[in-house]
Amino acid sequence: MINKKIKKKILAIALSSIFLFTSSNAVISSLAEETGNRVVVNEKLDEKKDEAEKTDIADNNVDATVDSNQVAKFHFKDGKAIATINKYRKDASGKGYLMVDIRKDFVKGYSNKFFTKDDDAMTISTNFNADNKTIIENNYSSYRSKNNDSGEYIRFYIPYKSEENGALKITFTIPNAVQEKLDKIISEAKGDKSKKDALKTTEMRATFFSDYIKADDRLEKSEGELTFKGDTPTSGFTNVDTYTKYEDEKIYKGFVFDEKNKVLRIRPKTNANRIRLYLGANSDGFSYNSSFGDLDVKYYNNGSTYRKVNDGKIHDSKDFKNDEYKRTSLSVSSGFNSVEIPWKTTDGIIEIRMNNPNNVLMNLKVESYTDFNVSSGSNETTDKPNTDDSIKASAYRISGSNRYSTAIELSKKAFDKSDVAVIASGENFADALSGGSLAAIKKAPLLLLNNNSSTIENVNKELRRLGVNKVYILGGNNSISINTEMKISNDKDSDKKSRTVERINGSDRYETSYKIYKEVARASSGREEVILVNGNQFADALSAGPLAAYTNRAIVLTNGKNLISGLENSDKNIIIGGISSMDSSFKGRRISGDNRYETSAKVAKELSSVENVILASGEEYPDGLASISLYNKYKAPLLLSQKSSLPSVTKKYINDNSIKNVYIVGGLNSISKKIENLFK
Repeated sequence: MINKKIKKKILAIALSSIFLFTSSNAVISSLAEETGNRVVVNEKLDEKKDEAEKTDIADNNVDATVDSNQVAKFHFKDGKAIATINKYRKDASGKGYLMVDIRKDFVKGYSNKFFTKDDDAMTISTNFNADNKTIIENNYSSYRSKNNDSGEYIRFYIPYKSEENGALKITFTIPNAVQEKLDKIISEAKGDKSKKDALKTTEMRATFFSDYIKADDRLEKSEGELTFKGDTPTSGFTNVDTYTKYEDEKIYKGFVFDEKNKVLRIRPKTNANRIRLYLGANSDGFSYNSSFGDLDVKYYNNGSTYRKVNDGKIHDSKDFKNDEYKRTSLSVSSGFNSVEIPWKTTDGIIEIRMNNPNNVLMNLKVESYTDFNVSSGSNETTDKPNTDDSIKASAYRISGSNRYSTAIELSKKAFDKSDVAVIASGENFADALSGGSLAAIKKAPLLLLNNNSSTIENVNKELRRLGVNKVYILGGNNSISINTEMKISNDKDSDKKSRTVERINGSDRYETSYKIYKEVARASSGREEVILVNGNQFADALSAGPLAAYTNRAIVLTNGKNLISGLENSDKNIIIGGISSMDSSFKGRRISGDNRYETSAKVAKELSSVENVILASGEEYPDGLASISLYNKYKAPLLLSQKSSLPSVTKKYINDNSIKNVYIVGGLNSISKKIENLFK
């Protein structure tokens, strides 16, 4: 009888032969085209080999690049498997992350197929951050694959930092006990069919996605302890900007939880009466396992409260006032869950913790409710003038069935013909805000577009009516695609003459805005003075459009703190918005009010004597974007209104300036009939 040592030696030799045979015969082919964020592999076995050879184990070093719609399939050897990622996304500082979807068979705690409760879990590390291992255990984000694969997958997030352009190597490591179990399944297989079944059973399937987070949207891990100078926080947290109900939400992303740093601390920068904090885990289409625990959210109004809560003693809720300390739990989901927090503070801190961290990618947004337009416990404005008094001005509504057709109707109202047109995406406001000054200086309509074929045809029809020969397209391919650009360019008028299309775009909204400024400066004899606005908020920039036209200036977007490189911080600039939206470091003449409605009225006063005004929603941006088309015809400022209540400052401006005509832009969902009926 053969003893156990001899048996083990024979088995080891047999397994080594299988792996060596595989390495020489498996061919892994990479797809070299970058079409999206997904990193995948395409495996091709040499067709010249016979059927027996095709049942061998695939090489465990899988070469991958960016493509879509495929799943990597590979095996473990000596407890490891490696995926080499040749193309991956990263920001200017080299930071990025992988989303790795792994089939449940290799996820400890989700399936007992290979891992028992006593086994160590599989881990993932990269050559760029080998010390930060992601533990492959069942977590919140299980889902069913959409890649023509019936299996269930778990998603894991792997942040990395690469200062070079070398390959990103992802190393998967399993414990010896699991490797032995896989080897045994293969070694015991007899015959071609059994071998194929064994290989399929023991293969790990994974899909890789590569992406990065924009620097302004990034949440950093909270390193070290929270520190204070007196009661004011000084380090150990991330400052975040907030938005109001009248602005587009700003979403922050970050890998905020791991085994070492289990807390994220944020400090919203706002003078709000209260804020609402929204938290959600990244990606739609996932089901979340609530058994892993909720998010623990704590709010401290200042350093004194923080030290009191964390002094190691037991405190009762009665020890704190309502606006001093708040603790709550939020469940994890793909959507946002929210909590309302008092925020009458300048030194407040919010802590967010997770009981079972594992490189979870979180989304966060913070909505602020300010004193001047929010009453306690209500989102409604306190500025509700008496709407019974009629206004001695005639009202004319200009609207279409949607934002795109409204822009076309504005063009029809303002222009019989135009050699030039400016086109921007109607899906967001950033490019169109800067584009208003370009449209004004070129005496051209501003049209909105998406990549829908019917919208493109309607815009082309308007361009043909106007006789447009040149089109400026604002923004990158993600906003207005190359295919859409070609349809605009190749569309011909009755004279069979194609249009010239010039695209102006940068790496982000700020660079695009700067490039538009350069074009406006060329058209206005090199004028360098500009109008500065916050590019994350639409309201002030909407009001700035007619002022830009009136003064022949460009509108330049900022992040509220800094100017883009190449632009002078000059005393000759005009700043629109208060200190909370535009930092005090900006030089120039500042125009601001207590709210967006007062700011729009103050900007309107800059236009001197006028007879006409444009009235657009201050709560939504689409209608106001394209209203710049009316300026060249009516020389009218833009005033903002709520849907059902005309702000008192808006009404006062119209009465004080004896305005004759009010052009209401948008349908009844933007500005109600009640507002229209105020005018004679």
